[in-house]
Amino acid sequence: MSDIGGIFTPLDLAVMLLVAASPGLVLGGVIGAYLFPRRLPGALIGAGAGFVLCAAAWVIYLTVLK
Repeated sequence: MSDIGGIFTPLDLAVMLLVAASPGLVLGGVIGAYLFPRRLPGALIGAGAGFVLCAAAWVIYLTVLK
């Protein structure tokens, strides 16, 4: 049985996910701003997509591969 529920609160787990997926947020924002003709919407869409992809990669790594 895992003790992760007793050690960390849900807020702690959310902060860990935000920190772990932050490179995807930054990289997605930069790539989105570079590729879209309008910079701000492209950066926001790219940042959201990068964050989701990076968070999904972490979840897959921690649940399936590790």
